[in-house]
Amino acid sequence: MMWRTGGHSITSGRQPSPALQKFLRRYFVWGFGIRALICASLAWGGHAFAAGMFGVSTAAFAIGLPLLRVKRWNWLILILGAEWTHLSSGLTAAYGWGGGFHFHLLLLTVVTLIFDHIPIRLRVLMALFPMAFFLGWFPPLMTRPPVIQLSAVQANWLYVINALVFIAAAMVLVLHFIQSALVQKARAEALAESRAELIANLSHELKTPLAAMLTTAQSTLKRAQAEADYREAILLWERNTREMSHLVVRMLDLVSADVHELKPQVRKVDLVGLLGEVLLSFQDVARAKGARIEMDATGALPASTDPELLKIVLNNLLSNALRYCKEGGAVRIEVRTEPGDCRISVIDDGPGIAPKDLPHIFDAFYRADRARSRSEGAKGLGLAIAQRFAEALGAKISVQSEPGKGATFTLHCHR
Repeated sequence: MMWRTGGHSITSGRQPSPALQKFLRRYFVWGFGIRALICASLAWGGHAFAAGMFGVSTAAFAIGLPLLRVKRWNWLILILGAEWTHLSSGLTAAYGWGGGFHFHLLLLTVVTLIFDHIPIRLRVLMALFPMAFFLGWFPPLMTRPPVIQLSAVQANWLYVINALVFIAAAMVLVLHFIQSALVQKARAEALAESRAELIANLSHELKTPLAAMLTTAQSTLKRAQAEADYREAILLWERNTREMSHLVVRMLDLVSADVHELKPQVRKVDLVGLLGEVLLSFQDVARAKGARIEMDATGALPASTDPELLKIVLNNLLSNALRYCKEGGAVRIEVRTEPGDCRISVIDDGPGIAPKDLPHIFDAFYRADRARSRSEGAKGLGLAIAQRFAEALGAKISVQSEPGKGATFTLHCHR
């Protein structure tokens, strides 16, 4: 069954943040070990109910382990919440209301604050379930004698310890929630500024081809033209339309990368084979410029990555290299491997990049040589897109260049 509200499902939607995924992994593994020790100590003391508690925890671990491996985080959260509820109620029944273990069930309500990848309505429902269970199950335990009899001093100490654990954990969770909310607010503000800048730059970049098309159309309509003149005007419109279409597609790619919602579909691929496919798609471009594309890599090179995102990165790096390489020059691809890592370098023999331009080379719409870039159709987006999609893959791009000595862009990625 899936709880739905507003078109969202608790078992689907966005992925948790890397920090939350790390927390869930640690809690799942270490928490099971701690719970197993608690049940073992109770069983050692001759309490038969501990076997049932351990059985439920073991079942939760057996169900949750495959969910953890396939990263079904929301299902895992539901399983852990149910197991937590069972353990809290079992310990409360064992030590009585005075033991303070009911605080752990209330803590489950506060924990829902950190699941910021789940829509707020669903989190409210998740928080209400342990509260409803608390109101329905725990009050009768106030009058029921505990299974494990403690002295008044022992019960008071146990109550104080559980209360302090609840307060400390609740404070940490609330602070984490506040910090996460502030980070999300800052990210939203930065994204709004980034989108506004991108729209302004896009408007600026579209003015030139639109103005050229409008001028050509007006001059063509003023008087009758020869067939060659009409053909020339149509070719201009076709070229400018193609450039604007390409620019809009690139902008959409860049905005999607800015939204931080890219979810890499990681699988095993052969990097050398993937590079071969990318190089093949650029053969006509290289031939038109009289340039060569050389690759220094042979044999299979397995890696775990998202091939589609990696192709976008490589396409932009290779397109940039071919744009700036010399007429009749060469672009070289080098692949170097280390244990667990891989470096893919795209090297051109172009004019190079000035030191003052290197810090800005991955900024959207930045062009070191604006006149040349405009004449060759560059919009200053390719490297920005490559860098942001590389970050989505957990990789990074570095650049080395000197004026007059070409440029080397290196993609550092995990295997």
